[in-house]
Amino acid sequence: MAQIKDLKSFVEKVVDRETDAKQVELAEYAKTLEDKLQIQKDQLTAKHEAKVEKVDRQLEEQFNIRLNSLQLAQRNDRLAIKQAIIDDYVTEVKAGFKNLSSENIHTFIEALLSKHTELENPVIVLGEQTKALLKESVNTFPVSVSENTLPNQSGFILMDGDIEYNYLFDNLVEESRRQLQLILVDNVFNQEK
Repeated sequence: MAQIKDLKSFVEKVVDRETDAKQVELAEYAKTLEDKLQIQKDQLTAKHEAKVEKVDRQLEEQFNIRLNSLQLAQRNDRLAIKQAIIDDYVTEVKAGFKNLSSENIHTFIEALLSKHTELENPVIVLGEQTKALLKESVNTFPVSVSENTLPNQSGFILMDGDIEYNYLFDNLVEESRRQLQLILVDNVFNQEK
């Protein structure tokens, strides 16, 4: 009986030792699984955060593109309004030139001639409409007036040899238009900065 007791005690010790070994092995395996699970969790969290950041960047880019588009549209609208103002101004000025009296045109030509005292042999070539309006008063200018006219034009060209000074009314108005456009464009772009 003592042998059975010893055998029983021996078996219990072996079973306890094996059970303890399996418990340690099971605990290590559980720890390994837990570590792997945590790694996968961390990877999924990192992927999720990367996707969220990517979506945020895309949304911000789309917002900035839309904002820029709206700002460009607004600037274009302002430019269109200012261009319409210039066009109206030019139309009014051209109409005003067509309605000038012969005295005003005569005074205008004499004033410009007085600014060109350096010319040696000045010749005026009148626009057809201006010559018709001035009639005989063209003979009172202190310079030669060409018999030729510029068809469908108002104003004149002052010539001295190869040099020409263009005082046709349409040209004067267009030159003013270019200057106005430059001023407006500078103002529009300076306001946007």
